[in-house]
Amino acid sequence: MSGSAKTDVSQPPVMNCFVLVQNSDLGNANLAGQLVPQLGQLTNLQYLELYSNNVTGIIPEELGNLTNLVSLDLYLNALTGHIPTTLGKLQQLRFLRLNNNSLSGQIPMSLTTLTSLQVLDLSNNKLVGGIPVNGSFSLFTPISFANNVLNNPPPAPPPPIPPIAPTPSERLFAFTTVLGSPHL
Repeated sequence: MSGSAKTDVSQPPVMNCFVLVQNSDLGNANLAGQLVPQLGQLTNLQYLELYSNNVTGIIPEELGNLTNLVSLDLYLNALTGHIPTTLGKLQQLRFLRLNNNSLSGQIPMSLTTLTSLQVLDLSNNKLVGGIPVNGSFSLFTPISFANNVLNNPPPAPPPPIPPIAPTPSERLFAFTTVLGSPHL
C-alpha cells in the first residue's frame, strides 16, 4: 500500500517501551517464576532488584548484555545453576548480591575484571572450587563467600616491614667504613 507509514514489527511496541526502563525494584514483592532471557534486552537497565522473592531456575546468560547495570540483587530466592560468566561484561556493576540461593559450580574468573565492584555477596549457596584473589576480589572478606563448599583462599602476603632507622653509632660506623679510618 503506497503512502502508508512503515512500522517496525521486529519487536512488539510494548517491548520497545520496556527497553527504556532504567530501574526495576521488585524486591520483596512476593514474585514467583523464572528469569527470562528477554531481560537481557533491557539495555538501559541500571538496577535489577528482585531480592527476597521466590524466583527459581537459572540466571540467564543474557543478563551479561545489561552493560549499564550498576546493581544486580537476586539474593534470597531459589535460583539454581551456575553464575554466568557473561556477568563479567558488566563493567559498571558496583553491587552484586546473589547470596541465599542454591547456585552451584565455580565462581567465574570473569567477575574479577569488574573494577567498579564494591559489594559482593555470594554466601549461602553451593559454590565449589577456589576463591579468586586477583582483581576486585582482593577487596572482599571471607564473609562474602561464607557457607559454600569453597577452598580457603591463599593467605594474603604480610604487609611490608618498614625499614628501621639506624642508631647514631651504626651511622657513624657506616660513615667511617665508607671513608676509611681517620688518620692520626
